[in-house]
Amino acid sequence: VRLAGEGVQVEPAEVRYALAPRGWKIAVARASLAADRSHGVVSIQGGGASRRVEVRRGIDLAQSVWRRAYTPRSRGIQAAMAAPDLDDSDWLAFRPTALWEERDYAWCRVRFHVPEAWRGLPVHLLVGAIDDNDVTYLNGEQIGRTQGWDVPRRYLLPERLLRYGAENVLTIMVENV
Repeated sequence: VRLAGEGVQVEPAEVRYALAPRGWKIAVARASLAADRSHGVVSIQGGGASRRVEVRRGIDLAQSVWRRAYTPRSRGIQAAMAAPDLDDSDWLAFRPTALWEERDYAWCRVRFHVPEAWRGLPVHLLVGAIDDNDVTYLNGEQIGRTQGWDVPRRYLLPERLLRYGAENVLTIMVENV
């Protein structure tokens, strides 16, 4: 498998291994963005196939502990549940990609830090599948809303809302219809 980077350094540039028929193996590589780049592309070729994978500078929030609480749909969407100073210590801890069948609104929160060095750079929230709809808040203010379980979410985090070098609170209200 050969690896090459556009705007990103990839190590190793080649991974050698033999596969049994219908077998598979995991190849591990490290992609490093230059300090002045926010994204790049890794090209992967091997066995007659090729792929391009986008690499973005970011924080993997899936590795963080999230908290979740439910509110009844009959009460409507309560934006106060996204307040950054709301005590969520008794909310259920979980890690994405958790599944649940609850039909009430699920309020999912995570706390994270944005490096001071990122000030002035665009910072996006990239989220894969949410089943079904979401309303997303950063530090208590709505930054996005999407309907559809198969629609990727990509929200620009407004610089005026980001707390660089300090704690930020991301809250995603999930509506499972």
